[in-house]
Amino acid sequence: MNEVIDHKSERNKRIDEFEATIINEIGLGEAPVRHIFSEGVYVREMTAYAGSFITSLIHKTEHIFIVSKGSLLVSMDDGDDLFIEAPYIGITKPNTRRAAYVVSDLVWSTIHVTDIKPTDDTEEAIEEAVKLIGEQIIEPHENYVLGGILKNNVIVNNIIN
Repeated sequence: MNEVIDHKSERNKRIDEFEATIINEIGLGEAPVRHIFSEGVYVREMTAYAGSFITSLIHKTEHIFIVSKGSLLVSMDDGDDLFIEAPYIGITKPNTRRAAYVVSDLVWSTIHVTDIKPTDDTEEAIEEAVKLIGEQIIEPHENYVLGGILKNNVIVNNIIN
């Protein structure tokens, strides 16, 4: 009997193991995130520092990403590695999950179409809008090694946190 291999599941398993190794061997670095809202658009801007390893969550939607500063080596879904250097514009396809090594200080932005925006400028309203957008654009996936989700360098119990 031929066994069908789900390459996405195998890839996610390897990234889960990579995340656990990063946490256990190196520790989590800083990766500050800035949230920018405009009419019909949400931009998530992440800064990561040279020497950092980063992983992404699983994206539900197709969207544009921009590397406006720095460079990184990214493990792509097709198994290839891609060296990205600013300025760079790319497209993330649904079900994409990446692992990367930051070569030089990096600014990576993702642009998402959404009608969700904060009701006001308070931190609580911004966090609520970001949570709702996350439900639209991120596929829930628990790291089987960590027993949670690595999100913004914090292990959380679910994607809504």
